Amino acid sequence: MPNWCANKMTVTFANKEAALKCLAAVELDEHNTTNDDDQFSIMAYFRPVPTVKGKPIGYDRQIMCDYYGCKWFENDLNVQTSGLEFEFTFDTPWSPPEELADYMWSEREALGIESMDLYAVEQGCDFMYSWSTGETVSLQEFVEGETDFDPDYFEGLIE
Repeated sequence: MPNWCANKMTVTFANKEAALKCLAAVELDEHNTTNDDDQFSIMAYFRPVPTVKGKPIGYDRQIMCDYYGCKWFENDLNVQTSGLEFEFTFDTPWSPPEELADYMWSEREALGIESMDLYAVEQGCDFMYSWSTGETVSLQEFVEGETDFDPDYFEGLIE
């Protein structure tokens, strides 16, 4: 049965200012979601929660799926940084946040992003995904070496 999708998103910022702004947001926990935990969300940082008359819309499954690509915000966010490169690992419900990645790339100049990628593994549905290539393969194909996916990209995502 599908459940959590493990994601690794790498972002290289174009300049120090964009990287520091993101790092400050993570450390200050300033981009909160509208969920019950009111926790920091990297998804809401890169694509703020939609508002109506200046107020966050609250949870709406269809809007979340259309806006971010998954039912609700990420869980278990971990952030590693090295200079201008950030690696975000997190879980999302059932699917990777493809719409978020598409949005981030389309707005890369405004967000200060030089390059990025998103890799995901959903073991319950037996798939692996690479946003940059748009390729989805089964875990079996990956294990048997029937794909060009680099195993390093998926390190830590497969149990």
